[in-house]
Amino acid sequence: ASLKLSAFAAREFHAANYRGVVTINFATDFGTIDDVESFLVAKKLVSPRKFVSSACPLIYSTIDYDNYDLATDSFPVTETAMIPKRLWGSLCERCGISDTSRWADVSKTSLRSLAGNILCCTLEVTGKSINKEEFVTAGGIQLKEVDMASMQSKIVDGLFFCGEALNIDGVTGGFNFMNCWATGYVAGSNAARRAIQNL
Repeated sequence: ASLKLSAFAAREFHAANYRGVVTINFATDFGTIDDVESFLVAKKLVSPRKFVSSACPLIYSTIDYDNYDLATDSFPVTETAMIPKRLWGSLCERCGISDTSRWADVSKTSLRSLAGNILCCTLEVTGKSINKEEFVTAGGIQLKEVDMASMQSKIVDGLFFCGEALNIDGVTGGFNFMNCWATGYVAGSNAARRAIQNL
């Protein structure tokens, strides 16, 4: 999700110098904070000896409609925690619930805080990674300055652009690679054709 967010909002993040506040709802289909709190209180009553941070109790089910099971006369159902274990542990810690806290030991105030963080987790963005983990960078040569049929600059004759040099970004998942490969092919082909013509 964070990669998609960084792709969809790349220009906005760049314009804000990669600073701001992001609010995340980790359980959009689970109702209100009161609904989530009630669910957590019920979990406390049902599993008082289990560690809170061991796994997120909020579950969503996925039905595999492609694999009907004749023996059981049903479709397989997969249950998955709404929040991955490491993120769940971090949310618990954020609410003052240690990794050794059991459901029976958690106060109503902590459960309310946890419910609030599940549905309205506010995170401060303080900058971008310095570890070269970005898939896409915002900015670059404006597209209106490039002949898209040849990838040649409209301002400097004989100068070709491709990939990350252009002000293009797409959703993470291969779109940016495709942009780099396609524009690289077009720019390279046209640059080579021009070089041959100028021999």
